[in-house]
Amino acid sequence: MKKANIIAGIIGMLFSGYAWAYTYKFKQFKNVPVGPEFWPRALAIGLFFLCALLVAVNVVSVVKHGDKTKAPTINIFAKTEEGRNLRKMLVAVAVTVLLAFLWQYIGFLIATPVAVFFLQWLLGNKNWKSMIIYSVAVTAVVFCVFKFLLGISMPLGFMEYWFY
Repeated sequence: MKKANIIAGIIGMLFSGYAWAYTYKFKQFKNVPVGPEFWPRALAIGLFFLCALLVAVNVVSVVKHGDKTKAPTINIFAKTEEGRNLRKMLVAVAVTVLLAFLWQYIGFLIATPVAVFFLQWLLGNKNWKSMIIYSVAVTAVVFCVFKFLLGISMPLGFMEYWFY
């Protein structure tokens, strides 16, 4: 199990390095002290630190005690609650990735409320009225904060000409 943690930590460190490097492709703004790369870089640093800590703790443990335990396996097709939760998590990740791709084509203002609504449903919310209100409200607040408070443009897809 400890070797699996070491491998997962190394993969996480590599991913955080990739995420850090990818932030250099972000659009740079003049006279903006905190640009769009700030939070992704902060998260990449946090991920790298925590993965390095995971690797270090497990390397020390393997050196002291050996690696006698097997890594637990998770079956995505299991009919247990653990399997159901894993499937929900993978669907949520897929929805989030799909949202990022759709932003460029249909825009933030359409893709985000649909994704938020679906994720609420996935988590078990069945109150349709509150789900619609929350999805639209969250989208509006996030859009206004980024556009008017932070001055960062959100991708609007085909609606681009309506706002600019």
